[in-house]
Amino acid sequence: MEREMRNQWVGPMPVDDFIKDFMPVSEDIKASCPIVDKGLFKAVSSLKTESAIYKKMIEIIKEHPIDFLPGYKLIDTSNKEDTHGDQKWHIDLTCYRDNVNVEERANQLDKAEWGIEIKRSDGDDSFGDANRFIDTKSESAKSTRGQLTMYAAEWFNHQHRTHTFMIFISKTIARFFYFDRSGAVVSDRFNYADNSKPLIQFMWFFAHLTEEQKGIDTTVQVATKDQAKNFLSKLDTFHTRVAMTEANPNVLEMLKAKKNQLSEEQQKTKASDIALTDEDWDRIWDLAEPAIWSSLSSKEKDDVVDAVKQRMPCETRAVVVIQVPDGDTYREVIGQGFSSRAESLAGRSTRAWLVWDVEKEKLLYLKDSWRSCLDGMEKETSILEDLNKEGVRYVPQLICGGDVANQTTRADKFNEKSWVRGEVKLTPRAHHRFLVDFIGRPVKHFSHSKQMLQATYDAFSGHREAWEKCGILHRDVSGNNVMLDRWGRGVLNDWDLAKRQKVMNQPPRTHARTGTWYFMSTLLLQNPGKQHTVHDDLESFVLLVLYLGLSYLKHNRNGDLGSFVYHFFEECSVDDGGAFVGGTTKMKIFLNGKAFMDKFEFTENDPLQCWLKAAYDAVSHWITTDVLKEKMPTLAMSIDLQKLELYDHTFLSSIFQQALASPDWPVAQDKGLNEFKGVEPMLYKSNAGSSSGISRKRRSSEPSDEPNKRQKQSKSSDIYSGMEVVREVEDED
Repeated sequence: MEREMRNQWVGPMPVDDFIKDFMPVSEDIKASCPIVDKGLFKAVSSLKTESAIYKKMIEIIKEHPIDFLPGYKLIDTSNKEDTHGDQKWHIDLTCYRDNVNVEERANQLDKAEWGIEIKRSDGDDSFGDANRFIDTKSESAKSTRGQLTMYAAEWFNHQHRTHTFMIFISKTIARFFYFDRSGAVVSDRFNYADNSKPLIQFMWFFAHLTEEQKGIDTTVQVATKDQAKNFLSKLDTFHTRVAMTEANPNVLEMLKAKKNQLSEEQQKTKASDIALTDEDWDRIWDLAEPAIWSSLSSKEKDDVVDAVKQRMPCETRAVVVIQVPDGDTYREVIGQGFSSRAESLAGRSTRAWLVWDVEKEKLLYLKDSWRSCLDGMEKETSILEDLNKEGVRYVPQLICGGDVANQTTRADKFNEKSWVRGEVKLTPRAHHRFLVDFIGRPVKHFSHSKQMLQATYDAFSGHREAWEKCGILHRDVSGNNVMLDRWGRGVLNDWDLAKRQKVMNQPPRTHARTGTWYFMSTLLLQNPGKQHTVHDDLESFVLLVLYLGLSYLKHNRNGDLGSFVYHFFEECSVDDGGAFVGGTTKMKIFLNGKAFMDKFEFTENDPLQCWLKAAYDAVSHWITTDVLKEKMPTLAMSIDLQKLELYDHTFLSSIFQQALASPDWPVAQDKGLNEFKGVEPMLYKSNAGSSSGISRKRRSSEPSDEPNKRQKQSKSSDIYSGMEVVREVEDED
């Protein structure tokens, strides 16, 4: 966490400026601020243990005859984990509203207003003097900065917030912190033992700020009991039906039979067949559900029950009503918890979940992120609007959305202040929220190999139409973004990294790359500064099919499967410039593709084997030509790139069609268990101003500086979204 925030600490901001800019209260409130003894906290500095400091700070604030924190209280949370949370972090002192009951649960991440981190020695201050503000060598300093960042990140993850505050206190000095999704502003240090005024002002002014100024997202409110009950009932039904579909692959065929029956009934009363509506979908399930449940074995029924329990939101998370921008007004939806969470503090911080649309009375998918406001970076809603307008198939249908009014980051506004020390790179961001009429599952939930290839081809076709009709390139083809719809067909989801052809030739602002590490093209992995092109995305589709085949289908590579996957998909190192590079094994195999394909075979699956061989050759020819540009430029110039198979979508499209038309696909359901279930694709991360890093698309207690280091995993549901774990890919290229 500390590494991800490097170059995103703005400071040291003069203390008076911090109070003025982040706590703008009226002149009357300023005039009424309590005047207390300057040495009010002097006794704290003489204490020998941190626990004694906690107790004394609370005692001074609570028992002082003047209440300078009206409506709030400080609670010792130094050794108390939040029993309702999934992380073990706890700041030393937490500020809550007076009405929060802390008797049985002192640490409540979802109720925290701000907190105080306390260290015994002034030497534990994680920031240096004005000449060397960020100390990157001291392990103690790095650890403290990591702690502060993690506390803020957890408050954001458990609440709907735009920003938050924090105080650091050591023996005699203190600092104020302001955190938002662009980074952090740090005040200059001040001697709180000899001058209590800044602390008193901070608490008094905070208590008199508006909810928005305190960092509360007021576009989210707690739902009524009736709203919550209705939503949870709809969600339970949805999860149950999807779990039944997964428990037995034959369920989808039973639903299709009912679909055909319903279509025949419709045609009796209408001139022609029409597209089935959501009401029709519910009717199909109502007709088929009794027979489907009866058809499940006892184990499959148990699996359904377990799956529903796992996928329903945590009961401790409040059901809320969320306002989604809809033109000049907004639409209200009801949701609870998230199907993804943002591990990083600064960045897109994407969260997404299933919600109940109050107006349409149906479940929709809500995506919430902090998009980059740099020139040339488009809103995802704008991309989806154009794709939908041009009739691009196999992409989500946008319902409504846009930037949330008056919610933009502020920390980045201080980048150029005269008091800033060190290299600072904060990206301005805006809160972006939208609804799509698509709820899907990652393609790894396919039932059989032909369905997997069909779904991938569907997504590929959407990719092609987006490029050819709109000049829009997706730039993150992966197993989480190629998804299955309710009928098992493919959809290409998550267009937040998409870019238009007309701006793709502009030089990158940084050496940032976009994508999921496993599925990034060989040339992108090898060259950190390479421009992302359509050919990179085409290779990603090939890598995706190979990965899914290795993971779930029968083949002859089982003996060294783990080693092969590690070296081919995960291999990574750091170049002389500090950037992560990979693709060495991919490069070797693609340059000698025949040797690999002569040894690898999908068992009893000729259509998929033939597809892979042809696709592999196409990638091999493209990479070989690129290598020739450097080693044999004259020969490379004689090659007509337009005749290469990977020049555009045409060749891959033809072999998709050929394979899917084959009558030789396995008759039985041929999907097996994931042979390396504990290994998940890694996501390339390049936060603005921070060192590039790589993290697994699973939660971990603390991201490692070592990109290939295995980390402890925690449970994360990946159903119904392309956001099975938050996608923290940077967007500054």
